[in-house]
Amino acid sequence: MDGKSILDYFGGRVAAEIRLPEAIDRKLLCPFQYFGVTDTADLSSLKWRTGGYDKAELSNLYTFSGMVAQRRADLVVNSILKYVTDIDEVKGLGFCVSIEHARFMADYFNTHAIPSIALTGDSSDEERNTANSSSFPGRFVSFLWWTFTTKAWTSRKSTPCCSCAPPSR
Repeated sequence: MDGKSILDYFGGRVAAEIRLPEAIDRKLLCPFQYFGVTDTADLSSLKWRTGGYDKAELSNLYTFSGMVAQRRADLVVNSILKYVTDIDEVKGLGFCVSIEHARFMADYFNTHAIPSIALTGDSSDEERNTANSSSFPGRFVSFLWWTFTTKAWTSRKSTPCCSCAPPSR
C-alpha cells in the first residue's frame, strides 16, 4: 500500500487490540481465507480527498474504464481460481467502493461462471434471504465496503456465510 500509519486517523491511539487467532477463538470471527491481490490499476491521476482516493473517481476507474476495469476484474477472478482449493466449496465476500462497482463485480463473476449477487443498503429482504439461503448457487457476494457496518449488515441473520474474502476495493 502507501506505507503510512493509520494511527494518525485515530489521534495516535490504539483503543483496543486483538489478534486474529484470539478473535476466532472467542467466536468474534469465523475462520476465513483472505486474499490480497496486487492492484495493477494506475491510481496516480485520481484526486486524494479526506484520507483516501475520491470515491467517485475510484468507482469510475474500477467500473466504467473499459480495459482497466476488465483487466482488474480478470486479475481478481484468476487469483481466486489460482489460490482457492475448490471453487465449488467457497462462499466469499468482495468489498467494493460503490454500488456500481459491486454490481460490476457481481456481473463479471456471473459471466465467468462464478454465481454472484450484489448486495447494498438498498437490497430487499428477499435478495438478502436469497444470498443467505443454502439453495443459492452463488459463491461470491459483492457489497459496498461501508455497508458492512450499516443497515445492510446489522445482524448475524442478514450476513451471508463467508469462507473467503478477496478485496476488490
